[in-house]
Amino acid sequence: YVCLHTWEYNMYTNLTYVLIQEDKTWIDAQSYCRQNHTDLVSVRNQTESTEIGQKISLRGLPVWIGLFQDSWIWSDQSDSSFRNWLPGYPVIYQGYTCTLVSSYPYYYSKWISHPCDYSFPFICYGKLPHYPPDLPDMITGEL
Repeated sequence: YVCLHTWEYNMYTNLTYVLIQEDKTWIDAQSYCRQNHTDLVSVRNQTESTEIGQKISLRGLPVWIGLFQDSWIWSDQSDSSFRNWLPGYPVIYQGYTCTLVSSYPYYYSKWISHPCDYSFPFICYGKLPHYPPDLPDMITGEL
């Protein structure tokens, strides 16, 4: 498989966001993000949720984000209370304790709870200037 990285830079928060187009379980995605970036992404407001939804809707994929059910807290321990659940979610079935951003048509930025042991792409975040050396600088476009 090919692991594709799509980087975005938010000038207001000084963070980079990276879509990892490699299927991993939620816990493996969390480990990958913590080892290579900072953590799975936290979504703090509607603007961020919509931006993520727009990015993934172009690819038709759902993606893991950092919210999980331990009273629904964020992987990076951020205190954001923002939620953007698809109507009917989160479901209360046992094991539906991790969060995907939906790729359903018309619901591209809404969240669904899902079993954590399924594998999906995911979004990490990192603080600048933690660019990997083999990826282009997103500001200049140069290696």
